Amino acid sequence: NQNFIVSKNTFNNADKCLNNNSLWKNTKNNYLLSELLFLAEEVDHSKIKKYQIEINKLLNSDNDYNYNSCNIYRSLSKSARREGKYNASVNYLVKAICLFDKYKHTCDFNLSNLYRELSNIFIDFNLPETAEHFLTLSANNNNEIDNKNECKNLDLKARIYIRKNCFNNAIQCFKEKDELRKTIDECKDSLRELSAIIYNISWHKNHYEILNNYIQEACKTLNNISENDITNGNDDYIYLLRALSVFYWNYYDAANNINEVEKVILKWLAYCKNNLNKLDNGPIAYTLIFVIYYYP
Repeated sequence: NQNFIVSKNTFNNADKCLNNNSLWKNTKNNYLLSELLFLAEEVDHSKIKKYQIEINKLLNSDNDYNYNSCNIYRSLSKSARREGKYNASVNYLVKAICLFDKYKHTCDFNLSNLYRELSNIFIDFNLPETAEHFLTLSANNNNEIDNKNECKNLDLKARIYIRKNCFNNAIQCFKEKDELRKTIDECKDSLRELSAIIYNISWHKNHYEILNNYIQEACKTLNNISENDITNGNDDYIYLLRALSVFYWNYYDAANNINEVEKVILKWLAYCKNNLNKLDNGPIAYTLIFVIYYYP
């Protein structure tokens, strides 16, 4: 289920099932592979290439490999975006959208998810009007707005506002999102939400009052973990460290608790230098860049 938050143990057990001779071909090819590829982006990046190769072999050789096409192409799009292959990512999403009506009975998501993911890509392209268009399409194709989906919509709206240089509107969206995620059991303690708020607001000065409590929470969290807590996927702790480093760089002369922030960053500096070869090295590299900006 591509809307389900999965544990690493569950993911690894599912991965082992791929080599089980008793596994039905249809279950493996049309369901398990696409789900594992989708989840690998969150849980274990080292597995992404393996699943991509298996799926592409099937796409090129198996005429029956189309029963769950929307899930397959959505998963391929997500992993392509992770690798910076934006043309491929968009193409896969467009294929999924075109096939959705035919295969929607096999999907565990709706058309609005695909439009929202296109919106996310166009934010990366710095095309906020186009991103806004697809976010509107997403809303128009979703009859079941729940708090979790609304959190995702508010995140996109905030980032679109940032691209439009409407920063006060963006802050308001982030505040609404923060309040809303506290009502969702699986998100109320989410470090990714905390990272997003700190990272995006820290780019602009004069918002220390808003950031102060979030910064204290981030420092406490990063002080209470060790390197053994870091995972091979989209690790929340590393993204939180990246967010804190932006704050450190931009608020060094304006924040009362900057010494505490500095101690946290220095604690993790050696780890960052030693792990630049990690599969998800983007947040580690950015952390080092922001520190270098301050210490040229």
